[in-house]
Amino acid sequence: SLKDARAQMNKVVDTIQDYKITVFPSVPVILEAFVKHLENNHQDIPKVKGNRTIISGGAALKTETFKKLEQLIPGVKVCEGYGSSEGGIDMLNMQGLQGFVGNSLPGIQVELRDMVPVTCAGEIYIMSPGVSKGYLEGTASADDQKVFSPDGWYKTGDVARFDETTQMYQIVGRNSDVITVAGERRPAESFELAMKDTGLITDAMAFAYKPDRETE
Repeated sequence: SLKDARAQMNKVVDTIQDYKITVFPSVPVILEAFVKHLENNHQDIPKVKGNRTIISGGAALKTETFKKLEQLIPGVKVCEGYGSSEGGIDMLNMQGLQGFVGNSLPGIQVELRDMVPVTCAGEIYIMSPGVSKGYLEGTASADDQKVFSPDGWYKTGDVARFDETTQMYQIVGRNSDVITVAGERRPAESFELAMKDTGLITDAMAFAYKPDRETE
């Protein structure tokens, strides 16, 4: 939890200093606690100034956290990446551009399939020597077949779009978050953006709801 992470920040800062760590791979909840600690303990900032690269993965990194990391540690590059337990690290944004997970690493192929109209987003498919062949005591089972396409690609279940301007991938959400309306499959995010674009709503969250017909 964020509370537990904050309680360990003294140890994190001391470790970065003692071992002269220059690359700090982490997850958003830890980085949020890291930022809060440095804001409340300015005397610790010199201890982490040798950290040149922060890699964030596992979830979306908040814009606020991204910007504060750059402000608190001058010269640091904050890089977001994408991966999974089944495939390891698949994509990495080494340009330090917030909101994008970059491109596939060497030896890893990435494709977007089952594209959704309007948003031009699709499910991420991965082909890599590092992708697991199956699950423990589950190889060739029905569940295994659900995560591999007939041509052998790993179906991640994550949805992304490819941005033509930056030439990088941007994670949109999970395939399970895609909502079918009037025969069209759209991610929940598209409804949120439509509501915000009206100028009447500052923030919104959309999700699928299937009512219990017996209690309607």
